[in-house]
Amino acid sequence: MEKQQDNAIKSLKKAIELDPSKAYYHEEFFNKLHKINPEEKHSLLSKEL
Repeated sequence: MEKQQDNAIKSLKKAIELDPSKAYYHEEFFNKLHKINPEEKHSLLSKEL
């Protein structure tokens, strides 16, 4: 589980580096991930990336 979170954080940072104008969107998305269960979080993250 922690490894998934680490990967999610790395992906988030990379996405923000690639397109800083979307940083707010990525942060909002990431915040929403932490409010849902791990299975949903993983599937949503996979779709998003």
